[in-house]
Amino acid sequence: MGGKTFRNAVHAVAAVALAATAAACGLGSADTGDGPSSPPDAPVVDVAATEQIDLGAYLDLGVTETGLYTVTEDAVVGFDRAGARRWTLRAEGSRPDPDRVEAVPFAPVLLVGWDDAAGLVAYSTDSGEELWRTEDEEWAQGDIADGRVSFADAVTGERRWSVELTSFGCPHADDPLTPVWLREVVLVRCFKNPAPGGRGTDQFAAALDPVDGSTRWERQLTGEQIMVIESANTLTIEHESGETEVLDLATGGLIARRPAAPGSRYRLPRPDGVSLVMDSTTLAENTEMRLEEADGRVRWTAPLDEREELVPITPGVTGNILLATAQQRRGDRPVWLVAYDLGTGARTVIAGPGPSVRGEQPIVTMPVRRQQVAPQVAPWGLLIPGTDGSVAVAPAE
Repeated sequence: MGGKTFRNAVHAVAAVALAATAAACGLGSADTGDGPSSPPDAPVVDVAATEQIDLGAYLDLGVTETGLYTVTEDAVVGFDRAGARRWTLRAEGSRPDPDRVEAVPFAPVLLVGWDDAAGLVAYSTDSGEELWRTEDEEWAQGDIADGRVSFADAVTGERRWSVELTSFGCPHADDPLTPVWLREVVLVRCFKNPAPGGRGTDQFAAALDPVDGSTRWERQLTGEQIMVIESANTLTIEHESGETEVLDLATGGLIARRPAAPGSRYRLPRPDGVSLVMDSTTLAENTEMRLEEADGRVRWTAPLDEREELVPITPGVTGNILLATAQQRRGDRPVWLVAYDLGTGARTVIAGPGPSVRGEQPIVTMPVRRQQVAPQVAPWGLLIPGTDGSVAVAPAE
């Protein structure tokens, strides 16, 4: 049987976030629950300290656990969070392939694919030192094959552990669902009653320890129950009645029960027990947004301006702000990156081409664009790419 692989957990979490953002634009609906606390690496961003840095010309860029990197015509360059160069990677007679350069989440490792060379090379993001290489075009940290789930160490590239699916309740089926690593656990899902030619019924989920593969918790779903990974450390189980259970990914423990809510309501959940809520999934119909506690109490309410289209974005979880793009509805429709304080709802314009439609001056003046160039969150702070190649960073406090 061929193995089912995954490269990292970011793709799964991003998919949930994009679905929520689409709902805000009237493309769907989202109403999920809340979570326990911010992940341990969620940065408390010092928005007022945002500044532009010079990284030179680049084709692509991204964040690592401790800094950032750019991909140029002939090299991959590593920087610290202030923009100081730390290392440069080159391969004689070859160029880096921007589509095959990726930071491994939760590890100080950068994977690089070089043009005209098979496979990938893993480098330390701290020193630029080569760690290991593989002839495979994709490296799978997690894998399900032949009835076993295995997990590899990103620093060595070697398998860390491998366990039988049947050891924690999954049958030896040909169609287990892709495992997902979310820092605290490796989540594996399968169907207890596989059906010939179909996906089967009665989904089963187990959370495994990424260090040794031991089972942290397991859960059996039956009937019409639906499981959704809602954030970096929560998942929800929706019942046929519409009631939703919110579970802590690390422990499987129940955080809250949310009663059935109107299907038209937009809710953007966070893993720290609050949700950003608007009454309609059609953006233009909303006149305000509010931050709600897990029990439904409103922490703050922020008015929406009819002159701008505001869309919350989720590049990652921070400990103190919610990010959004604000686009002017008329004219040439410029865009600003704005932040709302989680405690008070106070709004700050971080970046944009000039004063916003409300007359707010951005901290840094640079062109930004919705979705095409998204900010990225790392433990050290926030990376903000401009549409013209400019770059700004907001450090963690």
